[in-house]
Amino acid sequence: MEFNPDDEAICAKRFLFLFNIIFWISSIIIFIFGVYYLVQDELASLFLLFFAPRNNLALLQLLAWILVFLGTLTFLMALCGCFTAMENNRCLLFIYTFLLMLTFSLEMTIGMLAVIFKERIFSRQSTIDFVLLLQNEYGIHSSFTAAVDLAQTKFECCGIESPADYQHSRWLQKQIENRLPDGILIVSRTCCKLANRMEKNSHLNPKPINETMCQSDNDDENRPFRNQKGCMQLVDEFIRSECKMFIGLGVGLAGFSFIGILASICFCRSVHSTPRLKRTRKTPITRGHGFH
Repeated sequence: MEFNPDDEAICAKRFLFLFNIIFWISSIIIFIFGVYYLVQDELASLFLLFFAPRNNLALLQLLAWILVFLGTLTFLMALCGCFTAMENNRCLLFIYTFLLMLTFSLEMTIGMLAVIFKERIFSRQSTIDFVLLLQNEYGIHSSFTAAVDLAQTKFECCGIESPADYQHSRWLQKQIENRLPDGILIVSRTCCKLANRMEKNSHLNPKPINETMCQSDNDDENRPFRNQKGCMQLVDEFIRSECKMFIGLGVGLAGFSFIGILASICFCRSVHSTPRLKRTRKTPITRGHGFH
């Protein structure tokens, strides 16, 4: 069977067009994922635990913004790719291939940042930093306070390592200095067993089952009414599961983009070997003169 360069070019063209249709669909999914992580109040609040209030973004929020940007870029690239496949323009193909490589790099960056966050954020030194962060920022910055209260309510925990983390906090010191009429709270109300825990936003208006016993200095008295475990391990498990999703998404998208890079290179070679890619069309029937 004789090899026909036109057949190879047409096949590569169709594959690239199909790839960009799938690429376009995936861009919408990527964008939705990114927006989901940004608009979810609970997730966004928990992410605030992993940076000091003076910073702008938590690492996982940064990853979510990258997903939004990547989804938008991929959407535009898919449309550009379909146009490029139809036009058979080598210059556009080079630009499209370069943008695919840029997308590939961003997707690998998502995976690598998630791996770095997953492996390093919960080191022993980080645990100490979290304790200091709780002691210095809880009750001072409202966004961080809400994040801690949410974690303590969601995971039924108290403090970073234990309820004792509140003993040297600025929050407790501020109560002592102000001599509040309602008395001094030893731990946050969200450390207590809550009657309204299953209600939405219960961390913003906690209702302890027995606040007096929860705030007692006596361990035997407060144990049934206060969460005893620290939040570090529980939040650790939650964040690791979220990181695995980002890692899988980043690697999967990068692999798909790599296929697109190979497809665009093959199509570029086909266009090069077939300077004028023929379009399939019907051959008009020419009526000749009859035989005499």
